[in-house]
Parts: sequence; structure tokens; C-alpha cells
Amino acid sequence: MKGVLLAVGILFVLYVADQHFNHGQYTDAVQRMAAQMKHSFGV
Repeated sequence: MKGVLLAVGILFVLYVADQHFNHGQYTDAVQRMAAQMKHSFGV
């Protein structure tokens, strides 16, 4: 459980850093990729 919380914390920090320094470039790319994967799997 501690590892999961640590992983979530790290992902949150990376998300905030992406929004601040890269104007969300990488976050948007991940969201687009997830949307394409959902579409491909018919979800």
C-alpha cells in the first residue's frame, strides 16, 4: 500500500511539473493516447 501511495505521489508531482513547465504538453499526449487505446478496444 505504501508503494502505491508513493507511485501516485510521484505521478502527481510529474503532472504538476508538466503543467507548470511544459504547458501540459506531455499530459495532453498521454490523454490522447489513452483515448485512442479506448477507441481501439471498443471501450
